[in-house]
Amino acid sequence: MENFQPNKINQDFSQRITAIRFPLACFVIFIHFKVTEVNFAGETMAVTAPLYVEIIRHLVANVWGGIAVPLFFIISGYLFAAKPKPAKVTVKSKFQGIVVPYILWTLITAALFFAAQSFAFTRPYFTQEQNIIRSWKAVDVIKAFFGRTQPDADYYHPLVYQFWYLRNLLVFFCISPLIKIAVQKTPFFYLALILSATILRLAGLFPDPFWIFPALFYFSLGFYAVRHIQGVLNALDSLRWRDALSGYAVFTAVCMYLSFTENPAAVIIGFLNTILTILLAVKAAGNACKNEKAYSILSGLSAYSFWIYAAHAPFISAVVNKLSIRFFPMHGALILIQFFGTSLLCIVLLVCIGAFIRKICPKLFSLLTGGRI
Repeated sequence: MENFQPNKINQDFSQRITAIRFPLACFVIFIHFKVTEVNFAGETMAVTAPLYVEIIRHLVANVWGGIAVPLFFIISGYLFAAKPKPAKVTVKSKFQGIVVPYILWTLITAALFFAAQSFAFTRPYFTQEQNIIRSWKAVDVIKAFFGRTQPDADYYHPLVYQFWYLRNLLVFFCISPLIKIAVQKTPFFYLALILSATILRLAGLFPDPFWIFPALFYFSLGFYAVRHIQGVLNALDSLRWRDALSGYAVFTAVCMYLSFTENPAAVIIGFLNTILTILLAVKAAGNACKNEKAYSILSGLSAYSFWIYAAHAPFISAVVNKLSIRFFPMHGALILIQFFGTSLLCIVLLVCIGAFIRKICPKLFSLLTGGRI
């Protein structure tokens, strides 16, 4: 495989990245809003949703929303590999962009939980056993930063649970010289190896509690994209939307059927559907870039992408989610309205709060977002 071309970021792809960042961050919120099941006052409150509600929610949160973090990994891998920097500069930028916000948001979240658990009227909303800050020991503090088991998950994630992405990303940056060598020297063997490990992990047949291999697969794709991205973009742009969407609709329908019927083939088909969805999202971003008004709006909102990603959970999403279930009727189509309504409300609130902080205290906003301003 040819060497990477340093300091040459594809401008077409760069614009698409700018256009797609905010929508991806919003999809992460949809993933985390479980409007039919929450923990309140130590008990699980749950309602049964009609099948059509589950289908729509699965499509939005899992099929479409499921590409958010994988695509973030691809983007991170691509930007890191396409424009390498001196080691000293890289360490400084990653410390500011990952380590600082990681520590700050973890401390802020722990403080918010502690405060909420100190008052009777807010305590019932924050009763998950491992998040009772007063009962933490030294090992719990360490786990809050690096990862701990969850009752509803088969992997470890930190207190700010969406930050498993940043945790793994930091690891990949540290081993990036090895990734670069593997991609350059043994591209097909390396890709086949991590792809196999990824499929086995998705199928639950490979022990990977930190979700390393699926994340590494997508991060590594970013390295491969350095050489191949323009060809991929040209192929996507030459594809007619009618043809692309008709084929995608059929494949997605098969994928969802297999998933709902718990067919073992759902793992492979679901993985392939994620790749297809990513490609269509990149194609759609290209269309947005050609629309001056749409690109201007998305470009402006992209400044809040990391802010939304970092700030939405677990505190704000927990409050909005639990309040919606506790005080509003939950049955039939209303569950669907709750799902979209609470997610969109959270997005609007976060953008408004972020814009306010960015205006009155830009240095704080920059600190909390790792310099992404």
